[in-house]
Amino acid sequence: MHTFFIISIFAAVARVSLGTNFTVVVGPDETLTFSPNTISGAIFGDIVTFQFVTQSTFGNPCQQSGLTSSFKPVPGGPISSSEFSLLVNDTRPTWYFCAQSENLTLVSSHCQRGMVFAINPTADETFDMFQVTLERYLSQ
Repeated sequence: MHTFFIISIFAAVARVSLGTNFTVVVGPDETLTFSPNTISGAIFGDIVTFQFVTQSTFGNPCQQSGLTSSFKPVPGGPISSSEFSLLVNDTRPTWYFCAQSENLTLVSSHCQRGMVFAINPTADETFDMFQVTLERYLSQ
């Protein structure tokens, strides 16, 4: 019984450690973008590493509805952040945005300027459609 448990743990650790590591650069060259802005084909055990990110839904691109890695803005200075790694648990599409604001009165101005990201967008919910949804969301 104990041997089975130990083998099960080893197999789970091996599966996670053999996954693909994706790195997403947040705001490269001082742009309001993620690079890349979408990852397709991420599966269980893959890891996506960000500097910071906040999860949303397809229909509400700039509203938090899940995880957030948090960040600590420094007024008048650079962002103080650390890397945030997300373990992919399935192949469903997930949607993210940058919740960083340019001043303390705006909740998500980077998102409002189009800084969004997707993991495993589908043919029914593409990244381009997510951006259109963002435009509609912002025009309300």
